[in-house]
Amino acid sequence: MFKRESWQSHDEYRTFVATIGHRLSRNNPKYSFNEYDEERQKLLNLNLDPLLDYIPAFYSKGGRPAAHQAQILRSLILFVLLFNKTKARTSLTLWVREVLPNSISLAVLIGCASLEELPPLGSYYDFMNRFWTDPGNRYSRTALLPAGKNGKKPKKLIGADGKLAEPEDSCTITAKDIVNDILDGKPAADNPQAALQKIFSILAVLPSIRLGLIDTQNLTLSGDGTAVVSHSSPYGRHLSSCGKDCPYRDGCARHYSDPDATWGWDSDNKTWYFGHTLYMLCTRNNTLKIELPLLMKFTDARRHDSKNFLYSMDDFGRNAFGISPKNVCLDSAHDNLPTYELLEHWDINALIDINGRAKSSENAPAGITFDKSGHPICPAGHGMCPWGMIP
Repeated sequence: MFKRESWQSHDEYRTFVATIGHRLSRNNPKYSFNEYDEERQKLLNLNLDPLLDYIPAFYSKGGRPAAHQAQILRSLILFVLLFNKTKARTSLTLWVREVLPNSISLAVLIGCASLEELPPLGSYYDFMNRFWTDPGNRYSRTALLPAGKNGKKPKKLIGADGKLAEPEDSCTITAKDIVNDILDGKPAADNPQAALQKIFSILAVLPSIRLGLIDTQNLTLSGDGTAVVSHSSPYGRHLSSCGKDCPYRDGCARHYSDPDATWGWDSDNKTWYFGHTLYMLCTRNNTLKIELPLLMKFTDARRHDSKNFLYSMDDFGRNAFGISPKNVCLDSAHDNLPTYELLEHWDINALIDINGRAKSSENAPAGITFDKSGHPICPAGHGMCPWGMIP
């Protein structure tokens, strides 16, 4: 159950940090008001109050009211901001059970007046589970999956340009199918991250628009994916009930701490990795010379960026408050006809590198071939040029 009265408002938080912080700095030798100053300024400028119109729907109508929800969200944000500065690193368990209880400075930064008020670890997982809308039970500690779910590390089928010589995913859904679904108004794919993307848009994208950091009238988007390595084992782990003497041990189902992670190829580092692809849509503010993320989406490591872009654009359209980009800049991995057709349908200028490996295309009109540079050749044997005219 969610009650607005239990929510620590932004004004209350700012007043709390200023008054309690200064008081503790005088009376508590372990507290320094200026410690973590950069992170403190970021949290003081991050207004969580706009979520009050969105997140109550994720709570039950009855039961015990959820406490410290704003503090938990601030704690998660601070956890990410400090992951290189504390011994917790990327461990939420260490952050909640060892780092926060030993630092009154961090407790105040998340909005708690004392160490006794710190939310327990279970409250964090309960908070996160509310906004991850996957109906399955894949992340439960008791969930079991086949022993060979992730298979072996793939064989190297890499071309001369460092890219995969074959499609990175074996999915039968083509880019054309994805575009057809989008144009029909259907969600392009199940998106358990939808609520998190909406929260990001409410807290970061919309305020950036209001501050004039994003030019909505002449918006240029760029999209690309990057490899994110998972620190979980691709082989999973046996349950305690499956001992070394178990005759079915090799085939017994196992628990995977990161069940969505898969094998993928990192073309920058020229190596296979086990994890995910983080696909981002960004825009550049030329005045401030900064890149501003507009959408972040974790996807299958095997999925090609040409498909990741289509899924991401579909999600962006559902979370961008009606914003429509004027231009889209992409690399050669996105050079395919379905992408051009979708952007043309939306009246968006496509600025995409030519894929030098594309000597032909099964989606091209009959009689059209391509040279080694990826430029189309007409049936008469002449190279085509953009917006060319017949003499």
